[in-house]
Amino acid sequence: MRPRYWHGLRLAALLSGGKDSWTALQLAEQEGHSVAVGVSIRSSNQWSYMFHTVNAWVVEVQASAARLPLEVFTTSGEKEVEVDDLEYYLRAVRDRWDVEGVVTGGIRSNYQGDRVKRICDDLSLELYSPLWHRESEDLLRLYLRMGMDVIFVLASAMGLGPNWLGRRLDETAVADLVALQKKWGVDPTGEGGEYESMVLDAPIFKERLVVEDAQKVWKVDTGVMLIRRVRLLPKIS
Repeated sequence: MRPRYWHGLRLAALLSGGKDSWTALQLAEQEGHSVAVGVSIRSSNQWSYMFHTVNAWVVEVQASAARLPLEVFTTSGEKEVEVDDLEYYLRAVRDRWDVEGVVTGGIRSNYQGDRVKRICDDLSLELYSPLWHRESEDLLRLYLRMGMDVIFVLASAMGLGPNWLGRRLDETAVADLVALQKKWGVDPTGEGGEYESMVLDAPIFKERLVVEDAQKVWKVDTGVMLIRRVRLLPKIS
């Protein structure tokens, strides 16, 4: 998924609001590509196989902070139908923005990776996935080295309790996730749906996001931090 001959591609970035998609976008630009537009797919199905749904609207604020144009689309989230929707939307983005490829933050999900790859092949677009099959702990430390400010907004795995909602990704959280991997088989990157994250600040952002209103909801073994309102503020120097 990472051909060596690429250089200077004009890309569209699939953005979920989490650490992986924003990191992939920044790595693309660091490697000489140009991200022309972000793409956000809003699914009405909270159990979507393809797209994150928690706090998806915050992507619009993130894009504003990054000064990145954003295309927002909707899907019912029906399995496989949402894949057809994605192809339809990426075709429109390709034609409207004259992009040559798509950048994603996929790490290990063959279900998602195979389908996005097929869509890109059908549309004659390159697929750029710089995080693909990278080691989990190394990725988490990459996020920290890059200066990403990341919080957990969904927890759904053994060992991830209510105290994880709103928690920041830091060295202690990395150590805890690695320990949970050894004890319960939790994927430290959350690629298996163990958790979802939200980026509040990143090197590409011109401003930082501050959560001003949020509700934490916990039911049985799964919890979510529903963000009601965020605000853009100057970065702290």
